[in-house]
Amino acid sequence: MAIKTYTNPIIKGFYPDPSICKRGNDYFLVNSSFGYTPGIPLFHSTDLVNWTQIGNCLENESAVDLTGSPSSGGIFAPTIRYHEGMFYVIVTNAATRENFFIRSSNPYEGWSVPILVPEWGGIDPSLFFDDDGKVYIQGTENFFTDEVSGIYQAQIDLENGNLLSERKLICAGTGGASPEGPHIYKLNGYYYLLLAEGGTEYAHMVTLFRSQDVNGPYMPYKDNPILSNRSIENTLQCIGHADLIVDQNNRPWIVCLGVRAQRGHSKYHHLGRETMLVPLKWDEEGWPTFINSRAVNTVMEGMLTNEQQEKNNSFNIDFTQTNMIPKNWVYLRNPVFENYSFTSRGLALNNATNSLSTDDSITFVGFRQTEFNTNLSINLAINQSATGDSESGLTVYMSKRFHYDLGIVKEQGDYYLIFRRTIGYLDTIIKKVPINSTDNIALKLISDSTDYKFGALINGNMIDMGIAESLFLAPEVTNTFTGVMYGLYATELQKLIPEQNLCDIQNVSYSEWT
Repeated sequence: MAIKTYTNPIIKGFYPDPSICKRGNDYFLVNSSFGYTPGIPLFHSTDLVNWTQIGNCLENESAVDLTGSPSSGGIFAPTIRYHEGMFYVIVTNAATRENFFIRSSNPYEGWSVPILVPEWGGIDPSLFFDDDGKVYIQGTENFFTDEVSGIYQAQIDLENGNLLSERKLICAGTGGASPEGPHIYKLNGYYYLLLAEGGTEYAHMVTLFRSQDVNGPYMPYKDNPILSNRSIENTLQCIGHADLIVDQNNRPWIVCLGVRAQRGHSKYHHLGRETMLVPLKWDEEGWPTFINSRAVNTVMEGMLTNEQQEKNNSFNIDFTQTNMIPKNWVYLRNPVFENYSFTSRGLALNNATNSLSTDDSITFVGFRQTEFNTNLSINLAINQSATGDSESGLTVYMSKRFHYDLGIVKEQGDYYLIFRRTIGYLDTIIKKVPINSTDNIALKLISDSTDYKFGALINGNMIDMGIAESLFLAPEVTNTFTGVMYGLYATELQKLIPEQNLCDIQNVSYSEWT
């Protein structure tokens, strides 16, 4: 154990709202997944800085209903806890306005079916296990009632999800907007309540309270907020929605979300809200608080058991040799699995009857953009037996109203390579190039912090298809909670002939570059 330097984010890309728990020397962490499935990505670490995704808590894509959910709807802000040999994850499904929890004795082997908490409204639910055996649920006000803004609590029965006490307001925050993301801990003889305030944008902050009674009153820490990058010049912004963990050496740490913002004026971000790690200390009164500064920085140091290993998310997948979708890939909403199949020609994506610009069921599978500078190459072959007009290809996707597409189109028997920019109500094909169904085609994408450059290698000849700005995929423009996804899609254009695939995806190669 020694002071070691590490780099934030510790988990890169659209992995927001982190929650963490510990079993022995093993740490487990979950994130929001919103409108994507499988839901609630699950990570494991033994040292807090090196994380591996071991699966997803909602592996059964039909376990929750995401019908009609926008990409920024769906699964909000899970909390993970470990108690007496059992893991619990409690979460909100914004698509159905329901809160539910799942449990597992072994997170490597799957989770229970969801257990609804029918009497509990609001979002961002959390669980606290008290020493006397009682269990409490916390969360925000119910936005569909006249409840005042703040954090509410009740005792809960984890056998059936029923409440065992009255729902009551326990904290209204320090006065910042949108008090949310509550977590309670019993430390040093006090009940500590950790909150996010200020909204999940640039005024975001982490505040702390404590009480001698689990039901309050909760008194604020004298130096709140304990973490925030608001109103300071720092690449990392929007710091908030935190969870606290005490390591095996009784040192407090926080995991929280943040964004890598661009530009000094009118900042924006597009990779999404990512997972950060921050060391804390115990002050003389027993509060866990910041060490030297409230700021969360890209490079930080703390007492760690291991060095942080350089994490590169690059991969190369030959779909002619595998019939598995990687565990960190996701579908949009509840997938129709009949539209995804493997043949000797690769991954076949059957055409959906809906396009990327809808909230309906679509054929889409993809992964998170994890760095500003990336290369993506997709080798595909046109299925010459497909009939009808259809489209298949690569999308750089934020939401149904904001995405860039590089695709193969079949129209009235002819084939084209197209580049489209969808920016709000502006849906424009920028370039359209005739191709042959027998062409050897690789779709190409190069990104940096400001632009996406699209092209295609056709029979060995490189064709430039166009450029698009990252700004127009930023949540500051798109009004979304997610980050950019690189996806494969397929749609038929006549609304008549689904269940055919225009293209077979042979190979996908992704790399980060400096």
